[in-house]
Amino acid sequence: MCSINHRIFREARPERSIPEWKAEMVGMREALERFSYVDSSKVVGIRAPRLAMGGDNQLKMMSSNKFAYDNSLFVEGGPFWPQTLDYKTPWTCPSGQHCPQEKYPALWQFPINEIIRNDGKRVSMLRSALKVYETPFSLSQTILNNFNRSMSANRAPFILNLDADYLNSLPQGGAVNALETFLETDMHK
Repeated sequence: MCSINHRIFREARPERSIPEWKAEMVGMREALERFSYVDSSKVVGIRAPRLAMGGDNQLKMMSSNKFAYDNSLFVEGGPFWPQTLDYKTPWTCPSGQHCPQEKYPALWQFPINEIIRNDGKRVSMLRSALKVYETPFSLSQTILNNFNRSMSANRAPFILNLDADYLNSLPQGGAVNALETFLETDMHK
């Protein structure tokens, strides 16, 4: 689940207060229940607005409001496995991010592992992997190559971060076709 308004407050101060995080994330969970008939008890994960981690205040709010995981942190290197924040993470906090400094037992971090395009460029979101004359086939190959990289490295869960912009990024449903091609690939060949 993402936030209500996608605003970040870094310009004014380094992080939001716990009540601001609660208003943003618990408010979104409540809005989903009210307007989309989603059972709020099933909404247990968050993504910070614009992937801007909120440090300890974000994690404290999550702990006290029954959120189980965060999926906001783009990490370089890897691929990395999701893990609890009981201990120090194996990845480095990226420059410009506001990572937590304390331990948060049983709270999970699902890192956003980088996607490597066929030309070697490293990106965080699948829509960023698109090149100017991308075809559904070349995009499906990018996805497959990254899946294979993850499986051969350490079998970390392969999580595709995509949104409506990605799904509409190629003409005639090309991005959806690329996903379908990837999902229908026989991995045992």
